[in-house]
Amino acid sequence: MSAAFVAGSVFGITLLGLVSFSGPANPPAAGPTKIDAKVAKAYYLAYIKNAQRYDSVIGGFAIDKDEFTAMNKLLTDVPTLAGFRIYMGIDGSGNNVALMIASDTDGKEVGTNVYSAVRSIHVGPCPPLCDSQSPISGN
Repeated sequence: MSAAFVAGSVFGITLLGLVSFSGPANPPAAGPTKIDAKVAKAYYLAYIKNAQRYDSVIGGFAIDKDEFTAMNKLLTDVPTLAGFRIYMGIDGSGNNVALMIASDTDGKEVGTNVYSAVRSIHVGPCPPLCDSQSPISGN
């Protein structure tokens, strides 16, 4: 039982290091930035190149104010959208970023408007970024 605990702890700490960041490589721009879809693809591919597999059930996902602001901008840009898709990326300065694009009722991405926001240390999947006091997922 203790070996499973140690293995789980090591996995959790490793995963936490992968999905949370101690700080961006360079100071981020304030708020989300509209970027070209080709640039967004390059950011996405930079992330995928070094991404590690996450083999756990995701119970939730935390987003931050800049990601929410980007979604509101997409709603203004594409008023017919049905939802959003968020990709992870690494920008040209080495910052971990979220890439937001609008989607339709079939789950297809619509338009070419993409917003990029530097990811804070408090965004990502739950676990491991769960609130132990949450009325939904807490103890």
